[in-house]
Amino acid sequence: MAAPYLSVIIPAYNESARIVSTLEAVSVYLQRQAYSWEIITVDDGSDDATAKIVEQWSCGREEFRLERIRHGGKGAAVRHGMLVATGEYRFMCDADLAMPISHLSDFLGCMSEGNDVVIGSRQIAGANRYGESHFRHLLGRAFNKTVQLIAVRGFQDTQCGFQVFQREGGGVAVSDAAHFWVGLRCGTAVSGTTTWLASSGDSNRMAARRGQQT
Repeated sequence: MAAPYLSVIIPAYNESARIVSTLEAVSVYLQRQAYSWEIITVDDGSDDATAKIVEQWSCGREEFRLERIRHGGKGAAVRHGMLVATGEYRFMCDADLAMPISHLSDFLGCMSEGNDVVIGSRQIAGANRYGESHFRHLLGRAFNKTVQLIAVRGFQDTQCGFQVFQREGGGVAVSDAAHFWVGLRCGTAVSGTTTWLASSGDSNRMAARRGQQT
């Protein structure tokens, strides 16, 4: 079978309560598109029934794949998904689908203009944020500023879970924030104006409670 045009990578850790709604939303959107696609859910050693739910839901659907790895954090799950994906473009979105999937067409449009990496931003002027507490907004800004000072200058949002890579660039991703190194090495990274929808129990807040790096 020919490689798909787009691979969607969804890292998931203890997402049994919402993974089905995310898979349904993404698949409904993709079924309306003219290009071929695959959806890869990477279960990051969940303690709940995430993997079983995904396996049952995707049974008999060749466009869907489940990958299981030992728990290593979101970065490990994203890296695994990028490496096993076969699409010309690789799109990573968080399991809470906090940014509407309809924005994907804009991101792919930027890719067709010759960019190697397209990354959403919640920090640039014009970005909209709904349902997000003031404390979480400040916490996210502080983290992003730290990353900028240490390693990734010039980018305003290193944790936004809505990112697209070309096959060559995506294959070397090593962690969530390290995706920006791919952009620096491969070409121009574009940060687009987007709508950010915060939902309860998202991966950043869960990781902060566990004290683990996302």
